[in-house]
Amino acid sequence: MKKKQLLETLFIILGSIIVAFAVSTIHSKTELTEGGLIGIELLMLNWFNISPSITAICIDGIFYIIGFLILNKKFRLNAIIGTLTYSIAYYFFDYLNILLPITNNILVSAIIGGILVGVGSGIVVRHIGACGGDDSLALILNKLIKLPLFFCYYVVDIIVILLSLSYLNIKYVPYSLLTAFISSLVIDFVSRKK
Repeated sequence: MKKKQLLETLFIILGSIIVAFAVSTIHSKTELTEGGLIGIELLMLNWFNISPSITAICIDGIFYIIGFLILNKKFRLNAIIGTLTYSIAYYFFDYLNILLPITNNILVSAIIGGILVGVGSGIVVRHIGACGGDDSLALILNKLIKLPLFFCYYVVDIIVILLSLSYLNIKYVPYSLLTAFISSLVIDFVSRKK
């Protein structure tokens, strides 16, 4: 049983690192935004210059408290591991200031960013964890309202992308919607794949 728990923890760490890499090297370096709480983190970065490594812990904490009350005990520990890993990994990637050549092409950035966030979050959600409060929020909505996980993610994403119009050039909105749509589909697929 301990081997299974260790493997689950390693997957949560891996998924959280993948999401942090995508947000640090693609989303925060382009005019793209991600929906959900990652989008709120990017809002805080653009509005107040507060790093997502800090806002992830603060904002996510609110949704984790709700998640801790509604979701199971296993989720609690896995969510803490995922969030701490995401924050540390984001800080590390941000410190390295990695600039990927794909950030010159907004369409490619939207697609690859959406896939990476989707794969990373999907791995974490599959192992009953969260690397951000939007994972927690989507799982809560999925459990309480019985809406498909994909739909729960995408509704939150659209709301945050609309808020992002305060700093985002409107011509980037379709690309942000595309990355959010892709990540929502991939999260749903990866989290359910046997």
